[in-house]
Amino acid sequence: MSNPDRNSFSTSIREILHKYNLPPPEDLLQNPPSKHQWKTTFRNATTDYWEST
Repeated sequence: MSNPDRNSFSTSIREILHKYNLPPPEDLLQNPPSKHQWKTTFRNATTDYWEST
């Protein structure tokens, strides 16, 4: 991962994952979910976030 520069791609991804209460990128890289599992997890996380907001 790159340094925590506000303009970096990895920082943007980290912020998005944190916003939707998803696992950090390091965890996803070490144990990648299947495409179907990731789509379901991401869809549920974003839906939960926007319903509560």
